Amino acid sequence: MRDLIGVGLALFLGVIGIFFAYGVFGSSNSNSQIQETFLELQQARTELSAYANQNGGYGSAAFTNAQIIALQLLPSTATVGGVPTDQWKGAISLTGNSSNFFADYANLDSSSCTKLLTKTPANSGVTGIAVATTVAGLAAAAINALPISAGTGTTACAAATNAVRFVIQG
Repeated sequence: MRDLIGVGLALFLGVIGIFFAYGVFGSSNSNSQIQETFLELQQARTELSAYANQNGGYGSAAFTNAQIIALQLLPSTATVGGVPTDQWKGAISLTGNSSNFFADYANLDSSSCTKLLTKTPANSGVTGIAVATTVAGLAAAAINALPISAGTGTTACAAATNAVRFVIQG
């Protein structure tokens, strides 16, 4: 009988351990996605600043996938099969807007969207962030100035899937 209780206790502790490990590594993966996004934005900012200096500004057109890759506007890890792809398997697009540019990310879950809004560093060159349920909706979405509170982030990212627009100064 004691052996049966011992085996049951061992199984119970093993299951609890699995759930704990999943929670720790699941959270770590989410934080890694956020950090990788900030690195992508920093590279885009650096490379597009050089582009703007050489070309008299950013213009107002979207950069094509071929231009993003040729100009190395994003790290090679962010281009899958010649298509700029974010950590959530959504598209990344970069568009000039005269004195700044937009970096649009698609397919973000609510939790990741909220983390991006509330954890964007003040010195990252990001001056504002807009959220919509689709990339097409970002043009009409309100731009939230940094810093963004947890309450505002949670409200803005309430949809199951979100698109996020970073407004970045070069």
